[in-house]
Amino acid sequence: MFFWITFGTVIVGRLMTEQRLSDARFPTLAALMVPPATASVAWFGLNGNRATTAGIGLAAVLAMMALVQLFIVPDYLRRPFTLSAWTFSFPMAAAANTMGHWAVAIPRPAARVLAWSILGAATTIIALLAVLTMRLVWRTRRAR
Repeated sequence: MFFWITFGTVIVGRLMTEQRLSDARFPTLAALMVPPATASVAWFGLNGNRATTAGIGLAAVLAMMALVQLFIVPDYLRRPFTLSAWTFSFPMAAAANTMGHWAVAIPRPAARVLAWSILGAATTIIALLAVLTMRLVWRTRRAR
């Protein structure tokens, strides 16, 4: 709640009232997925990996935030790679962790397939970030 009130207000307020985010700051929008994902993981920890109404609510908010991220993927891809792109790593890992908990809470094949798919996507994105970072370092050193 604290994160949503502070950072959410600042980010949304800036997006509504000021100029667009710079290329270096644009990836920080991925941080909006962090609160529902980490809250879901904590909620599952407190409730013994059981599906509850509060857990479903957190999952709905996480799904909405993930859809927002999917909607702006073309904007992410148009911008040059910067180190701030590592902002994606924690939200993706937290979302994959959340889906893993859901696969345990609701032991159905579809839940497991979704959890493994998201884990695979998160791993791929983090590996891609590592490769792009190495390429950026190599180009920066070569330009000197």
